[in-house]
Amino acid sequence: MGYTLPDPQDVAATLAPIVSNVQIVKNNAAAVYWPEYSFNGIGDFIPGQGYQIRMVNALSNYTFPDVDGQRIELTPSVPEWVHELPVLNHPNDVRSLVRVVNMLGQQVDPTTQFKGEILLYLYNDGTTEKRIVN
Repeated sequence: MGYTLPDPQDVAATLAPIVSNVQIVKNNAAAVYWPEYSFNGIGDFIPGQGYQIRMVNALSNYTFPDVDGQRIELTPSVPEWVHELPVLNHPNDVRSLVRVVNMLGQQVDPTTQFKGEILLYLYNDGTTEKRIVN
């Protein structure tokens, strides 16, 4: 939806009367105002700019109020229900060994290398470990 007032104003103050119905607001630069997390990454509504607003409940006949320069300072926080969420692992998040190479870049089997040889272990997350054969 388009912001139709002639002057910029604070997103949190502008939406304060309906904040219980607002889930998230996003601007064209993907900055968000997320009331549940007390986070205002947008700052001000800018005249003539468009915003996406996801509502909890539909509202009829809403118009932007003039908040006369009022600002609401928010302290970002995490809702209590978030602490109960399980930690999810994506298959790409599991670190696995891709190959082992010697210092010449040749793929080798670490079990058949000489004691004291330096090997590089290359992992799927882009990390490398440098180890000495025991």
